[in-house]
Amino acid sequence: MKILYAGVYNEYLNPTERNYLIMMKNLNATFYGPGFTNEDTLENGINHFIEANGGYDFIITTTFSFEDHFFENFEKSINEHTRYRYTYFPKEQLKYIKTIKESILKLVNTKIIYIIGFDPYSIKKDFFNILKRENIYTILLGKQFISSNNAIQEKEKFSNEINDNYYNFINEYDHKIISFYHIIGENEFKYNVLVNRKYDISVMGVLYTKRKHALKELQRSELTLPSRFYTYVYSLLNKAGLKPFSSIITLYLYNIFFQYYLFNSKISYTSGSELKIPVRKFFEIPAHGTLLLAVPCNGFKCLGFKKDINYIEISPNDNLIEVVKNLLRDNKKIQNIADNGQDLIFKNHTTTARSQQLNMCLKAIMSNSYHGSYWENGKFKVRLEN
Repeated sequence: MKILYAGVYNEYLNPTERNYLIMMKNLNATFYGPGFTNEDTLENGINHFIEANGGYDFIITTTFSFEDHFFENFEKSINEHTRYRYTYFPKEQLKYIKTIKESILKLVNTKIIYIIGFDPYSIKKDFFNILKRENIYTILLGKQFISSNNAIQEKEKFSNEINDNYYNFINEYDHKIISFYHIIGENEFKYNVLVNRKYDISVMGVLYTKRKHALKELQRSELTLPSRFYTYVYSLLNKAGLKPFSSIITLYLYNIFFQYYLFNSKISYTSGSELKIPVRKFFEIPAHGTLLLAVPCNGFKCLGFKKDINYIEISPNDNLIEVVKNLLRDNKKIQNIADNGQDLIFKNHTTTARSQQLNMCLKAIMSNSYHGSYWENGKFKVRLEN
């Protein structure tokens, strides 16, 4: 099985894009695009590259998200693209993405896998004309994990920016979805025992409504929490146009702060916003050996999470402070649950696991028997046509 990965070589805020590349390497993929190949090769075009290498069974790409308007105001688009990314190539080479995308879309006899690495609730309706094509499959959350945005009821500040386009799409095309989203790298795991950790609890990441309320409540208690000061500094620098995430040094420094505070937390609270999305925090927290205290997302049990076995469930009616204090009184119990959570992530949600899961899907697609994928009790399943 020959695989070509066509995209751009970036570093992002979290390691997901890097982990996708490791997944590609595990599948012996060849890489093409800005940052992966020299400019002469880019100038010759992807069709020449494919022909010179004897063709490919699959092209896995991220290029479709670069829509035509990206190239209409190219300088502005470059600045926006690099606001949260470090690029391993001269930024002007982004111009080649347009021809790469157009060339891939003309390959009607080649199987194409599109990785959607952004919020599925922000996808424009016209974009699905690409995803509906017979030879194109999509890596993103399946319908087990997506709910209508009606559930949000204006409770989040991003409420007016989302739509139900993807929700409507998967109800008809779930059989073409490869149902996973986040990948945890094996190098993200931490193994320091909870009793030696500095902080009682943390609230990491974007402050969705529930997270924000939890953080305020916890800050009023005597429980110890890590500082979030670094997030405010980076936010101010970004608003000032200094683009701290486009420098590899400041980008890595941001991740060092994040990881340090997480692996020094005994417990970490999270939720997937009012949309109940399986955000990366559900996977990152257990990977860091931290006890996951969570408002469950859609499909949580399907992903392998079991209440009081590998995570602790919290609801809006619970007294958060008392729940945390009670947990901290039993070091043996919370260590055991945290260890179970880490085992779940290591077995089923790492780059190695995702590589195996994607390989299962590609084999089924090659044999024309693929009919979607789903999760059941922590196990990734491929649905085959009869």
